[in-house]
Amino acid sequence: MSRQGLRTKKHGFTLIELLVVIAIIATLVAILLPAVQQAREAARRSNCKNNLKQLGLAVHNYADVYDCIPPLWVASWFGHQDWGGGPSGHIQQTPWTIFVLPYIEQSPLYDAMFAKMKTGTLPVPWASNTNGVDPWIRQYYTQQIPVFLCPSDPAVQDTAYSNTQLNYKASVGDTIGDNNVAWHRDGGVFPYRGMFRPIGLGWSTPQDLTGIRGNVFKFRDITDGLSNTLMFAEMVKDGRPNEVAGGVAVDLNVWPPRPSACLARINPANPNELTGTVRPSSSAPGARAWHPLPFYISAVTALPPNGPMCMSYANNDQGFTYATPSSRHAGGINVALGDGSVRFISENIHSGDPSAQDPSSASYEGHPYGSSPYGLWGNLGCKNDGAVLGEF
Repeated sequence: MSRQGLRTKKHGFTLIELLVVIAIIATLVAILLPAVQQAREAARRSNCKNNLKQLGLAVHNYADVYDCIPPLWVASWFGHQDWGGGPSGHIQQTPWTIFVLPYIEQSPLYDAMFAKMKTGTLPVPWASNTNGVDPWIRQYYTQQIPVFLCPSDPAVQDTAYSNTQLNYKASVGDTIGDNNVAWHRDGGVFPYRGMFRPIGLGWSTPQDLTGIRGNVFKFRDITDGLSNTLMFAEMVKDGRPNEVAGGVAVDLNVWPPRPSACLARINPANPNELTGTVRPSSSAPGARAWHPLPFYISAVTALPPNGPMCMSYANNDQGFTYATPSSRHAGGINVALGDGSVRFISENIHSGDPSAQDPSSASYEGHPYGSSPYGLWGNLGCKNDGAVLGEF
């Protein structure tokens, strides 16, 4: 027998076999990819919860030092520097985000900001590293702080008027008057139902903490219990201007204010879109951590999580704002409670009657609410309404 006859004949893959292998690989990828994505999102959600935990601990550490909860914001007489280098005429309003900096390992930034403020040259809160050539802005004012950011939420896209970004907002309860800048300047009547409250003009400067300690809540004021009161809630930083998640509907001229008016701004043909006039992309809700306006630093528990956000004026930042918490997590949001614990709250949490009059306007008219009209979610935002929450 010849040697050639003894050789083993070799075969390659047929076309059908190759197609079968490709189909098997594609099937495995289709099966495994969602699992990988779910694992990544679980890790991001865990990181988000840890950030809220750190902010809760920061508030408790602040309270250990100053015997009070940080103010929502403080209005001081220290001025801003405009982009041209001269006095801008703006009164500096120092938000809670600045007060907690030493307790989240950001003491150098805190010291730099207050040193700048004392000289009256702190940049306006909408200054970014694209505005002017001030190296101080690039070094301090626009740096991103990991504890402020949820990893599931993409960064703000339009940064022309953006600085440090922020996903976590301080709770002012179920009212839209407690976080309204104009009302506090005008001496309005406020129920202060949430854990945080602002200090208006004439009380104190940020450097004179005596006035702050005398006019901000202490933990003893949270009579509903720290574990039953919202401290922080997350909020989507950015989205398309007309998108429910990250957009802000404006020109909500309704008195007395009612959450149902905000719900009516959802497009009935597309529940993910807002109708009417909206805020421009240059002022996204999570774009300015140092700006004390409601939709930049506050959260309101009048509308359920992942609901729309609305404000009363179209061309004025100082309006009433339904600063509704939201997230990129499926089904709900992460929150930090007053005791420092972190929970996931379903977007389907009971939220009462959205047609009920807002408690801040009711208080202004002389008949304040007790228990929140906005159900379990509204009561969770209130520090002393006496409501029994039950499971949430």
